[in-house]
Amino acid sequence: MRTPVLEPDASSSVLMHHSESVDPTLAQWINDLLHDLLGWGPWTFIVVLGLAIVAIPIWLIYNAVKHPAIDDESDIDEV
Repeated sequence: MRTPVLEPDASSSVLMHHSESVDPTLAQWINDLLHDLLGWGPWTFIVVLGLAIVAIPIWLIYNAVKHPAIDDESDIDEV
């Protein structure tokens, strides 16, 4: 027996979407949670996040230069 598929009508699908790139309720909840846990002001959070965004690629480049890829053929023992 086949169960019918319920198609949302146009009015309910429009209400399920919003114009922001993130759910505003979720973003506010995360913002409040971080503020309660860390007690940081908005500028402190921006600076820490900015430093992390800059530091991660620098760390990746540093590790790529410090530890270059090993040639796979040099690991094979010749018999």
